[in-house]
This record gives sequence, C-alpha cells and structure tokens, in this order.
Amino acid sequence: MWVGQCVKIFISWSGPRSKAMAEALKDWLPNVIQSIDPWVSSSDIDAGMRWTPALAEELQQTQLGIICLTIENLSAPWLLFEAGALSKIIDKTRVCPYLMGLEPTEVTGPLAQFQAVKAEKDGTKKLLQTINHVQGENPLSEDRLNIIFNTFWPSLEQTLKDISNSPQEKTEPKRSLDDKVDEILNIVREQSWAISSISLNTNLSDATNKVKNELAKYKVEMSDGEIESRLEKLIIDFRVPESEAIKSVQNYFLKEAGVKTRRKRVEPGDIKI
Repeated sequence: MWVGQCVKIFISWSGPRSKAMAEALKDWLPNVIQSIDPWVSSSDIDAGMRWTPALAEELQQTQLGIICLTIENLSAPWLLFEAGALSKIIDKTRVCPYLMGLEPTEVTGPLAQFQAVKAEKDGTKKLLQTINHVQGENPLSEDRLNIIFNTFWPSLEQTLKDISNSPQEKTEPKRSLDDKVDEILNIVREQSWAISSISLNTNLSDATNKVKNELAKYKVEMSDGEIESRLEKLIIDFRVPESEAIKSVQNYFLKEAGVKTRRKRVEPGDIKI
C-alpha cells in the first residue's frame, strides 16, 4: 500500500442491531487509526444511486471487511452475500466477523471460515491490530496503538452495551429445506453478478475516454458523467458487450448533437436510455 493512502474498510450489516454496530464502528474506528476510510452501505450510498454499482465500486477498493453479527442475523442472506463477495476480492484473513452476544464457536456455515472476534475489549483490540497490519508501510507502533485504543475504548464500549441491551429483532420461523436451497442459489447468482460488475466497472473509465475521443472528431463535447452513466446502464444493467455499448453511446450523442454519420442502419444508441 502507498504511504499516505487510506485503508478502505467495508462494514457489512443486516438488521437494526447489526446496523447500529456498523455505524458505531464507522464513527469510532478513525479515532484510533486515522488513515482509514470505513464504508457502510446504509449511510454511504447516495439517494437514487443503484446499489449494485455502488457496492461493486466499494468492493473493488476494499482492503478489509468487517461483518457485524448478532444472534438474529447469523443466517441472513444479505450478510452471506456480502461475505461471499468480500472473500472473492480480499484474503479471508482480512474478513473479520464482529460478534455481539455470540461465541466464535456459534458461527457456522460459510462465515466459519473467517477469524471472528467478539465485540468486547480484547476482540476489538484484535480487530484494530488487523487493521493496523493492513496499513503495510505506515502502521502505528504497538505502544501507540495501545495508548490510543485505551483512550477511546470506553466510548465504544458504552455504545456497544446500549446496542446489546436494545430489543432483539424477531427471529424468522424455520424454513423448509427447499426454501434454504433456493436462497443459497440466489445468493450464489448475486455474488457472481456483483463480482462481474466489479470487473466491468474497471473498464468504464477507458470506455468513457474512447467515446469522448470519437465525439471530439465531430467537435461534440459531453461530460464524463453523462457518458459513463449511459455506458454503465448498457454494460452493467443490460450486459451489452463493451464495444457495442461504446458505439451505441457514440451514436446517441452524435444524433443528439445533430451530427449525421455515414451509418444508415439503426443503432442501439438511437433509442434513448
């Protein structure tokens, strides 16, 4: 990791108490290690943004994942989905279940592959040591980390106690085996789509530049945002091949600008997105 670069941390949650844990960690962690950038979907996805592209972009930059687990969400599909997506992007030693009211031995299934820590003083300190290690070339010394942690721990401790004492969510009734199988299949499909979205997002910048260069030949200027939003819709939402999406968006903006090209056949870009 480059010196001075923030460590991107993806914090996953499901359910009210888990969400409160995630938001508490997001606010508290930078007090101890300032060179980190925690991300929580509930507060960091702007209104109106599509969730999948936003998730894909964050996962692409993530260096460590924290999964906020409670007794109510141990088998929550959304947590399993995000945990699976994280494990495909980063090493499993950098995916840390953070447990409230649970013992590590109670974590089973796909989440059992990760090294869980309890939402208590020792467990939280281990979590911070893992985060500090991810910083690579610019970690805090062990002594300094201990001093800062001991200074700020009481505030998080009280917040976690308040969350732990809050009413538990109602647990769902047991489902049939068929329901569970269907749910697992859906999770696998969603994971595959999220990961493919990440690789597609990586190419959006290059595709945007190709469109801009072509438009410049006709003295047509468009912003990167306008071009990229249309490319994203075609490539990610409708899975149009990149080369066809580029042609489609080029033709759309040329037509909007009143530029006539030699192409006579109707292109996908002639239809407004």
